[in-house]
Amino acid sequence: MSAELMIAVEGVTLVFLIVLLVAYLFLCRFRGLKKDWYFYSLSFTLIGVAFDMTAWICETVPAPVFLQYAGNFLSLVMTNCIVTTFGYYTIEQIRKNHSVSRIFARVITVFNLLGVLIAATGALCGELFEVSSGASGFPVYDDGGLFYEIPIALADISLLLLFGLVLCYGRALGARKLAVFAVYFLLPLAASILELLNEDILFIYVAISLSMCIIYIMLQGTHINELVLREQLLNEVSYTDQLTGLLNRRACDRDVARIGENDPVHIVFCDLNGLKRINDEKGHKAGDRFLLTFAKIITRYFPHDAVYRISGDEFVVMDRKMTQEDFDASIAGLRKEINENAGIAALGTISGTGNKIPALIKEAEMGMYADKKKFYRRNPDYRRGKSTYMSMEDSAEQ
Repeated sequence: MSAELMIAVEGVTLVFLIVLLVAYLFLCRFRGLKKDWYFYSLSFTLIGVAFDMTAWICETVPAPVFLQYAGNFLSLVMTNCIVTTFGYYTIEQIRKNHSVSRIFARVITVFNLLGVLIAATGALCGELFEVSSGASGFPVYDDGGLFYEIPIALADISLLLLFGLVLCYGRALGARKLAVFAVYFLLPLAASILELLNEDILFIYVAISLSMCIIYIMLQGTHINELVLREQLLNEVSYTDQLTGLLNRRACDRDVARIGENDPVHIVFCDLNGLKRINDEKGHKAGDRFLLTFAKIITRYFPHDAVYRISGDEFVVMDRKMTQEDFDASIAGLRKEINENAGIAALGTISGTGNKIPALIKEAEMGMYADKKKFYRRNPDYRRGKSTYMSMEDSAEQ
């Protein structure tokens, strides 16, 4: 097989792998996901193709002997690195649905580390390659015997072990994953065996690259979507008050940090009147209904994504979209409905900009206290509870 043909084939393969890796990195960064073992296996594949193509190029143009030798040596040992990282990826996929020990991945790591050491020993002893003169007159590095064949054989054995493991846990993986993994193992394995039988058939890196692309299309894309959906679900749960369905204190802290210094913001600080009394006299279920009643009232006047239940009976509104006129109209409507519901809550309001958020919230809280005093003067039988709210300024200090 001519060096020019191999350079062309591996050049196309390299470009495709670079595009795939960049797309994967962009997707991980965009979705805020961590790199997994597929990333490392894909990276080693790309590096291996680059070294192998370098070795082929050195057969067609004048190149330093060191570069020629390094390209051939590194393209050999990268196959062991690829198999090792893909072993961990395989174990990860199985462990999603079935308990399996990582000892299998460690055994494969030992096999391939041994292969790298054997190749390095052969390289140091000058026994890894047989150097001959190619058709172009430049040196050609051929199979040097056992020092070359054993690392490949160990990589093949590792692939067979992984394939056997996949077959054993095929039910846990599912038919789709099982078929994709079968393609991954069989393509490079077939290419590797053909290379050992016929030195002119050297498509192992092309086969590995094709397998990595199939894995990405058939498995990794779905895997990333699953991670994104899981992350969205976890965020929804962690930022949502389970009783009222409103945003919680954690979401409030998050959104405060997102407000720009010059962004206009309207604050409403609310505290329910008499929740403790209702809990003591009628039970916590009645208290929950009391909270849900107010949650329905306040979300009639402010968007759901601007209302936060920050503690047991305290609610905060942070609206960044309303005009002052609309805000004043909403407050007027809210106060009217509160009065129609026996003064269900006390509230304080303020408007300002994002650079004064802690002071604005504190001032709105003081306004709520003044409103609550009026309520207690009109309703002396209600016991006043102490506010549990910590200002954003105090939270920042902690």
